Order: sequence, then C-alpha cells, then structure tokens
Amino acid sequence: MKKLKISKAMSVEEAGEVVNQLESKELDFVLGHAVTQYDRMQSKRKYYNPNALGIYLQAVKEIIGEVGRSKDNVSVIRKHFLEPMVTSVIKNAGKLGETILGQRKSSLKKADIYNWKNQPEKDGYFTEGYDLKSISFAQRMLSYIERSSVLKGAGITAEIEKKTKDIFVVFVFYPEDVDKKLVTSVRRIHADTKRDEAVKYRF
Repeated sequence: MKKLKISKAMSVEEAGEVVNQLESKELDFVLGHAVTQYDRMQSKRKYYNPNALGIYLQAVKEIIGEVGRSKDNVSVIRKHFLEPMVTSVIKNAGKLGETILGQRKSSLKKADIYNWKNQPEKDGYFTEGYDLKSISFAQRMLSYIERSSVLKGAGITAEIEKKTKDIFVVFVFYPEDVDKKLVTSVRRIHADTKRDEAVKYRF
C-alpha cells in the first residue's frame, strides 16, 4: 500500500487554510488522527490521563456536528480545544488534510467526462456528460444534483440517457455564466459516485 505523503513544515495559519477546505467526512478523519497523535505524545508525560483520548474523540464528534453550520472549521475547533493542544491538532490535521486535498484534485482529473456526440443542448447552457456503468448509480448522481439547493438555485439541471449497453450518462446543463466552483462540485459528485460504483461492482 502506498504511504500518504505528508509535508514536514506547515505553520498553523497554513494548516488552518487547509482545514477550512475539508468536508465533514474528511475533517472527521484528520481530526481523529490529530487528537490520537496528540494523545500519544501526552502518554509519555508523568501526569498523563488515560481517559483523555475518549474525551478528545467526543469533542471531534461535536465539532463535526457543528461545522455544517459554519464556513470556518478552525473557529469551531478552537471552541473545543485549548492551547497548546489546539495548535498541535490544527497543524497535524492540516498536514494530513493537504494530502487529502491533493488526492481529491487527482481524482477529479481522472474522472471520465466526455463531450458526447449528439448530446442534448439547451440555449444559454453548456453541457457535460458523466459516464456510469449502472442505472442505479446514475440515478444516485442525478438525485444528489436535484436535491442540492445550491446547484438548483444556480439553474443547474440534469437528465440520464443510456448511451450503450454498459454506459449510462448523466448529462448536466450549466448556465453559461455559472460559477466554475459549482462545475467542480458536480465533477466531484461524479468522481465519488464512480468510485463507490467501482467498489460495489468491482469493474
């Protein structure tokens, strides 16, 4: 198994910028890793509390419950941990988070996005087609898009077409002036759905 590459030097400010870009599941993972690492360091001290890790992990659970209501993950973390622990946690979470963001970008580059021939068109929109190998996962991606108030509010719509025996395509229609971050969000939905599909069906 290939080891994660973690950068050696990162300031708490730089780490905070990374942490603020993480989604809830990613943040849950990196914070769990960071508090466990902090507890491991503390275990070498004379007055170590063997129950501390359980308290830290409960705090992580509470943080994850709050971040959905805040755009500033770091501020939420600082509400639950004190110095010097909070600096250690943010820096370690940022180091691992940097690797996760790199992997996320890589998965987006590898996503199969096609300009299909004879793809549906709408005036004032541009279209991207995202391939999947099963109708159930194509419907899952469509459902994610339709249930997103942000995508819907931006005028983004989608439909499914069966292109070949083994390929279903989710065609997504973007207004020509759409925020490119929303296009990236849809591409991420496709990459995540395609990964889940591969795990289930072992394509």
